[in-house]
Amino acid sequence: MKMQSRTFLACAVVAFVILAGAVALGDYPGGHFLYTYRMETGVVGLAETTTTEITPAGDGRYDVVTTTRAEAEREQIPMGLAGFSMRWLGGIDLSGLNALSQQVLDPGRTYVTPDGGLLVTGDRVTVAGLSGVEGVYTQASAPNVRITVVLADDLVARHLLPLPLRVEIEYSQSSGPGLGEGASATDTYVSGKIELLEYVWSGVEGATE
Repeated sequence: MKMQSRTFLACAVVAFVILAGAVALGDYPGGHFLYTYRMETGVVGLAETTTTEITPAGDGRYDVVTTTRAEAEREQIPMGLAGFSMRWLGGIDLSGLNALSQQVLDPGRTYVTPDGGLLVTGDRVTVAGLSGVEGVYTQASAPNVRITVVLADDLVARHLLPLPLRVEIEYSQSSGPGLGEGASATDTYVSGKIELLEYVWSGVEGATE
């Protein structure tokens, strides 16, 4: 019997207990921490929500639970543990923005990163209850890729979160893969968007729970 393509929910849950400092979580300050990101891709129309929760388990140990949920056609489902979201940044490297990690950004300024990139900031916005500055980041190695980011004003939140409050990547015709025939050199498309939906951190007092 021929199998038909069906839409269904793919849900993966990973739970484990770690010793404080034993896994590269950065210098996690302690306490209860929860964040949720929503990832969307404009290329194949996938959407995914990922939540990570870190809960004190006593004796310097923490329970870390990551849940990923996505809706996809059968043939779009990747085999393996990595899930969908890691593909959506398309190999874009945001590490140049780490040079700005110790400063609150000002609207309406241009920042130069060590890799030769430029971050041109716009307005101050609010994402998941956190205030941040939106900016357009362009890299010297990929000038035709427009990366819109929102960097949190709260430097603790910026340190704890694995990504900015929002990342949206737009390719021009000359630099992005997968465009159809007949597209002009000025055509653009959005490769992916990642946005924070929820952020909860109890503070260091929670480390003794």
